[in-house]
Amino acid sequence: ISIGWVIFSFESQVDFFRYLGYLWGKNQIPWINSKFAYFSFSHRIGVLLCLIFATPIPYNLWKKIQSKISLSYCTVGFLMALFILSIAYLVDSTYNPFLYFRF
Repeated sequence: ISIGWVIFSFESQVDFFRYLGYLWGKNQIPWINSKFAYFSFSHRIGVLLCLIFATPIPYNLWKKIQSKISLSYCTVGFLMALFILSIAYLVDSTYNPFLYFRF
């Protein structure tokens, strides 16, 4: 997958092979550096949510909420909160590494 994205990301073959070398550790670039610290700090909430939602805890909590609150209100509230958080993250970030936004 990462090779496929790299093919469309770079315009020259030199940059393509240089990046693949970096990707596979050709130049001994350390894994933990200032960029790692920046991205781990700026995406800490998303990583934490991914770790939580990868467990069965949210499913059990969702079942308890469904038994106490009407499903329609709970679903609408959850989706609205998710929508507002998504918009907040999109507005907050000025750098977007998504490939298709370049075209």
